[in-house]
Amino acid sequence: MLRKGCKMASKDEDYKEREEWNENPGVDSSEYLHAGSKVREESGESVRETPGAAAYLQNTVTDDARRMETAKPDPRIPAGGGHTEEEYFTLPDDLRVELIDGVFYAMASPSRIHQTVAIEIVRQLWDCIEKYGKECYAYIAPSDVSLGEDRKTVVQPDVYVHCNTEKDSAPGPYRGAPAFVLEVLSPSNPENDLWRKRELYRRHGVREYWIVDPREMSVYVFCFEKTVDGDDVPERFTFRDIVPLGISDGSCRIDFTRVYDKIKHFLTKSAENKEIIQESPGAAVYLQNAVMDDVQRMENAKPDSRIPAGGGHTEEEYFGLPDDLRVELIDGVFYAMASPAKLHQAAALEIARQLWDCIEKHGKKCYVYIAPSDVSLGEDRKTVVQPDVYLHCDSEKETLTGPHRGAPDFVLEVLSPSNPENDLWRKRELYRRHGVREYWIVDPAGQIVYVFDFEKENPDEDTPEKYSFDSQIPIRISGGSCSVDFQRVYRKIEHFFRLDP
Repeated sequence: MLRKGCKMASKDEDYKEREEWNENPGVDSSEYLHAGSKVREESGESVRETPGAAAYLQNTVTDDARRMETAKPDPRIPAGGGHTEEEYFTLPDDLRVELIDGVFYAMASPSRIHQTVAIEIVRQLWDCIEKYGKECYAYIAPSDVSLGEDRKTVVQPDVYVHCNTEKDSAPGPYRGAPAFVLEVLSPSNPENDLWRKRELYRRHGVREYWIVDPREMSVYVFCFEKTVDGDDVPERFTFRDIVPLGISDGSCRIDFTRVYDKIKHFLTKSAENKEIIQESPGAAVYLQNAVMDDVQRMENAKPDSRIPAGGGHTEEEYFGLPDDLRVELIDGVFYAMASPAKLHQAAALEIARQLWDCIEKHGKKCYVYIAPSDVSLGEDRKTVVQPDVYLHCDSEKETLTGPHRGAPDFVLEVLSPSNPENDLWRKRELYRRHGVREYWIVDPAGQIVYVFDFEKENPDEDTPEKYSFDSQIPIRISGGSCSVDFQRVYRKIEHFFRLDP
């Protein structure tokens, strides 16, 4: 399936690398670009039909995370901050680390599925570069990239592309921002790619950034050249799509059906391996099917003509819509919402219950609500959302009728399989901008909780703290008097994960 992709800024802008890509604007590459989709349509195969995919991928997540969590810190890796590129290049060669803003971060060795995805993408990039005779270069990790004049950042992107021959011929690391960077999401440290590196690449001038998530078979495309006021919500694709490379103005595209073809043998074999499935009994199978069912339903559904299109809509229009429509209004745009899965609801209910128990125990004048409950944000009356769980401690905002007006103190969203970018990016920025003090994202598929503290000193550094479902997580706005025990949350949802005998 060919998708729109990242439409970049105009060709009139002074980008040497874009001009390199635009030498042959009249080339018709439609036959080459659609080949993968045509083959898949004729064969009747579907990325959705992935026996064992969830079992294999979930166990990759589990094994990788367990290895990172149980490993003892390597004393050879300097702790703290303020480190430099000079120190990075004197470390032993067997250490897998990156240096980001003066801090060393350990890296797990990539899994075979991780490597296979990256290699196939690089192969397609090189095919395109050679096809159009571009003076550009594609590289795969480990390959050092030094960012910034202060020499305190050296990273190893999974894949990157640049079109600067002078930088390529210079000794040492590639210096400066590549035009294009792609990271394959690391199960043990996803926040590095989702938040820390995304902000790093944007700040240092990378023009286009892709995050590939094999577990969800999703691709997130960030077009940093068209980012306005921090609005960096990506476009999302699946492994059924052909995704155009924005820096090439669409002349190069990655066929993710071909990427899927390279990894499906991992997925099929894992269904036959009972030992693998038993390590994570049913969890991955249930969750992957929840993802697939939710995404399929959203993709197959015809747009509801009752939902107003375009922007500029108001709260008045929102409350005038039929009650059976599940939508949110964000900055004047309506977004359709899928009905929550039973697992989604069970997790949110247990979290809300624990919050109420704590409020009553400590005699706090606070209130907890669960979706659907309308929250109106902003004086312009163009945003009404329905957080999965929210808490506020302002009795003046408590009314019998109408929405809650103003920012709750605490908001929690359970990650939606069909629209994760809404919670990961769009809503995170929305809540921070409107004054929410603390924001949690709960990911049942990865059994991870991300905690954003919007009251910390540097709000631009929005990398969250990460917790697993075996954690008891303190609520920061309570001063530590309240917390959520995610072992209890897991006990409420574990029956969904049991395999049939």
